[in-house]
Amino acid sequence: MNNLIIAYDLNREGQDYSSLRSAIGQAGKALKIQRSLWFVLSPHSAEHVRDFLCQYIDRNDSLAVIDPSRNTVAFYNLMNEEALKKVWGAETV
Repeated sequence: MNNLIIAYDLNREGQDYSSLRSAIGQAGKALKIQRSLWFVLSPHSAEHVRDFLCQYIDRNDSLAVIDPSRNTVAFYNLMNEEALKKVWGAETV
């Protein structure tokens, strides 16, 4: 099992993102920590969960799925992707 942290920014007001929250629950045993921050105990990799969740967000939204125990992160449309790669040094996919 993988300990995943999922964070997202939804950048379109008035959108109904209940399907995204439901999909996070499908990724594994999920606990909402803050408005857009979740802990998920999942049998899936960060990359797999990122790919699965991308179908529930818009093109202008952003998403990061972090597996701190494996030192990996899978992201979509982050503002500072290159800085994250340099500072953290994690394996990014």
